[in-house]
Amino acid sequence: MSDVRPVESGSEQIDPSSQTSSKPLWKRGLHLLAALVLIAVVAVFVIYAVPAVIGADYSFVVMTGSMAPEIEPGDAVVVGEQDPATIETGDVITFYRGDAEAPVTHRVIGVGQTSDGYLYETQGDANDEPDGNPVPHENVLGTVVLTIPAIGHVIEFANTTEGFLALVVLPFGLLALNEVWSFTRGSRDESAVTESGDGDGALEDGQDPEQTAESEDTLVVTDRMLLRAVGVLAVLAPVSGLLAYLFPMVVTISVAIATAICLVLATVLWLSSRGDDPSEELEDAMETTSEELEGPDPEVDR
Repeated sequence: MSDVRPVESGSEQIDPSSQTSSKPLWKRGLHLLAALVLIAVVAVFVIYAVPAVIGADYSFVVMTGSMAPEIEPGDAVVVGEQDPATIETGDVITFYRGDAEAPVTHRVIGVGQTSDGYLYETQGDANDEPDGNPVPHENVLGTVVLTIPAIGHVIEFANTTEGFLALVVLPFGLLALNEVWSFTRGSRDESAVTESGDGDGALEDGQDPEQTAESEDTLVVTDRMLLRAVGVLAVLAPVSGLLAYLFPMVVTISVAIATAICLVLATVLWLSSRGDDPSEELEDAMETTSEELEGPDPEVDR
């Protein structure tokens, strides 16, 4: 005969995971797709702002159509330094022409060598004739390793007031509001699940009903909610930092600093909430061990 113990009223434990309905597959797929698109867009701007992430050295926005159709006006070129001896006919290089401040991106159509070094004959793909003068190797910044279509138009539009509101403030604000809403809704759902497992809700001896009502209106922050906040802020912090780098304004810099501070605070709170008292863990372990050593209750019928 096995040992049967009665279950006291109100002592039943409810698994919160069984009370929370899982998200539909299409919603999870939509969230994943949105995250991938966001990552791709951010990655493009990161590469343009910091070419070193792909091993390049410079990035420029092409202003003319001399290299059309391969490189159109408004496209960005990412340029990496290269040994002059390895530049060959057919490579697209970016170089300074004379004392001009703006660099030029054209294709190499011939390579020569003199006592002073290499000379490169260049021509734009859309031009009918080669460039007037050969380009000495010391004027060459490097070869084009990546072309990012139309990003120059986006950056130019974002520098206007309308573009900044449409491309920076609005998406960033909607993302922040969505995460705040999800955070608040998750807190309410977990509070509802906790209250549903509290039995018949009877007051304990000496418990003040007013304190109970106040506790029901209190926002409960759990470890999972803190972890979610850390994850969201870990995404928002580099995005806001990138925006502050590309568009150095009071608003973008302030948002980047505030996001970084919130990320640090949320991380500290999450780490501190997970820190259990070592003495309590040791005491629980000793109690469990002693129960195992005592063995089964001798009064239980078998």
